[in-house]
Amino acid sequence: MNSKILVVDDSALARRAFLAKPLRAAGYQVIEAVNGQEGLAAWAKHKPDLVITDLLMPELDGFGFVHALRDAEADCPIIVASADIQDSSRKRVAALDTFGFLNKPFRYDELLQMVSDALSFAPAAGE
Repeated sequence: MNSKILVVDDSALARRAFLAKPLRAAGYQVIEAVNGQEGLAAWAKHKPDLVITDLLMPELDGFGFVHALRDAEADCPIIVASADIQDSSRKRVAALDTFGFLNKPFRYDELLQMVSDALSFAPAAGE
């Protein structure tokens, strides 16, 4: 498996316990960032196979982060994991060509299934 996943969330609990820990347990390599600015730097350095991001973060929020990734022509799938369930937010996320949206709190099986689906949908590295 060994796919690299970038997790961007300003909440240490959400980032570490609810995202990074189950992903590592499932065999994925996880890179963590605490906001969109750090996320962009981590993306440039590590070129992950998948990005999971929160929406509400300081410095650069999830919308700005996803927009910046798309401007940089990042072709990896992006999953948004957020407690923000407003229709307007979901529409903005969908318009940014994201793979999916996970409502916080989510179940680990939901997370792992969406990650698996996103990685199988994405082009293989080097294509």
